[in-house]
Amino acid sequence: MPKFTGQTDKEETFQLTSAIIDAFWLEKEGLVNGKATLEVRTLYVHHAAPIKIQIKDKEGKVIETLEGGSVIGDFHRRIITLKPSAAGGIFFDISLPAHNLKATGPMLPVRGVIQVKNVTWKDKKSGKALAHVSRAQETLLEAKVDGATLHSKAFFSVTEARFDGHLVHLIDVPAKIEKGSMSVVWMFGHSADPAATYGSQGEKDRTGEKYFPPKFYITAHCGGASAKGEDVPFMDWAEVQVIDGLGNHVTERDVTVVMPD
Repeated sequence: MPKFTGQTDKEETFQLTSAIIDAFWLEKEGLVNGKATLEVRTLYVHHAAPIKIQIKDKEGKVIETLEGGSVIGDFHRRIITLKPSAAGGIFFDISLPAHNLKATGPMLPVRGVIQVKNVTWKDKKSGKALAHVSRAQETLLEAKVDGATLHSKAFFSVTEARFDGHLVHLIDVPAKIEKGSMSVVWMFGHSADPAATYGSQGEKDRTGEKYFPPKFYITAHCGGASAKGEDVPFMDWAEVQVIDGLGNHVTERDVTVVMPD
């Protein structure tokens, strides 16, 4: 802010200097065919002062000129549509002809349409695709991503496909984008009680219901694009205790256990 000095017992005249004090984008990145908002803040600029803005690509070529706007209360905001020519990044030049002021706004990264593909769910230790997933297993979630930047929001969602046809969202796991891929290491967690969800073989024989092993799948999300991975069956361990008709534990005897599948 400017400083002025003078005597308090006499009338002084000071010249206030107009200035553009800030110019910036409200977004961290843009998407082709999406919207971006630029903002200009001024000091000692008269109300309704005309403003001219030129949008330029990363090479400095003018791709759009915005005229007809004005500064209201030392403030100007403009929302623009990002054309295909903005891909790669844009910045803007500002001029206030009535005040002979000029300034340049920062570069806004602009990406094209994002594509997500090749979603894989692997065992972290072996690096191989999961044939099944188990409780507390350390897994690696990966996907290929085209058109994303380091600022793009990326995450994996984990979904359970239940025996009754319902899809149950389990969790969203934030992912890191690096060298055209998004990935994250995640320890699988499944807290459902199978006994409360799946009936006995006798119940299934009576109702005609078929056994359906729990299955899970991951979906990769990035910048509004998404892609689904393959279903992976859930495999858990079970402890079986054999009890006779009196409630006593049966030991030292061969038994056959028939599971619902």
